[in-house]
Amino acid sequence: MAFLQTTVTDVTDLLDQLYTFLDSGGDGTWTGIYNEKLSTERQIGLSKGNCEISWGTRTSDRDQFNSGDPGGFDTILSGALATTVTSNPGSETYAGHTGSLVSTEADSDRIRCNDLSATINNVWFFSGTSPVSYCHCIAQVDGDRYTHFSFGTIDPLEQTHTACAYAVGTYWVWWDDGASGNNNPADTDHKIGHFAEDGGNCHIRVTDSSVLPAGFGISAGIHSGNQMLDNHTRTITVAGAWANTVDGKINDFLMALDNQAVTGGTPLFGLPLMVGDTGIANSCWIGNIPDVRMVNIESHAPGETVKFGSEEWLVFPLKRKGALEELQGGASPIALANSSKYGLAYKKVV
Repeated sequence: MAFLQTTVTDVTDLLDQLYTFLDSGGDGTWTGIYNEKLSTERQIGLSKGNCEISWGTRTSDRDQFNSGDPGGFDTILSGALATTVTSNPGSETYAGHTGSLVSTEADSDRIRCNDLSATINNVWFFSGTSPVSYCHCIAQVDGDRYTHFSFGTIDPLEQTHTACAYAVGTYWVWWDDGASGNNNPADTDHKIGHFAEDGGNCHIRVTDSSVLPAGFGISAGIHSGNQMLDNHTRTITVAGAWANTVDGKINDFLMALDNQAVTGGTPLFGLPLMVGDTGIANSCWIGNIPDVRMVNIESHAPGETVKFGSEEWLVFPLKRKGALEELQGGASPIALANSSKYGLAYKKVV
């Protein structure tokens, strides 16, 4: 079995169950490097192929109080790719492993997955091995909010380069001052690694120089990923793809996602990962995140199964399914998290 829906008590329990699922449980094909609870904070390290990944929490990120949050508290999970994750008894952490971008626990390059408060309801683990190995994790918080993180090997599709690794997370700060709860989807505090927008919350491990074009301005190693969003927008800025403005609503800029009644169906769209050569302003496509797709969830309930022949895909909101008019700048903004019609669909492999 490579799918598990379960319940957890908190983020520490989530990490413990994730480690068991991959190392010896439902998947059982990953190598567990360590699973330690240091003081109150759990840290795990896992390895498979070219994916060396560490996840953990720190005291300052656990149940931190936010005065503008109607729920009051937030807990952040942090992670990082490395070229080698090692176990140092008594000092395991997600930071400081060989080749990692993250040298200290507070390093701004860490991957963050937030909104993991003490009231986690359900957790879904999706994993697969064909054509590449990966693990997707989704947590349901306070009944109607969701948060996501994922890691594994990038699906190169028809490319023949050496497999690269990835790790992504969702960091969606929605509490702030103001009646609308800071629900502008263009807000800079919304980092969705699955889209690898402006390098936020995405790590890509380029395994060797043959992966990249000759003369490309970066070398093998671990990099913050980025994605060319501009070809989806009416403007040339990332904010233009998100903003709920007089020029168009949030999903108008991804028209293919706006399911039409005359065609029916639920199209799913792949999530490409790229690395950027800032010296000559070029991007190189490495492959796609395996078995996860972007989806319009307007006609679907969170957690609903969508079938394509024998395949089953479960759909979830990016954060919380809500109405366009309830966004910041909309006709009736409300102080609740809202990612509108944007969602992610995950393939269920059993």
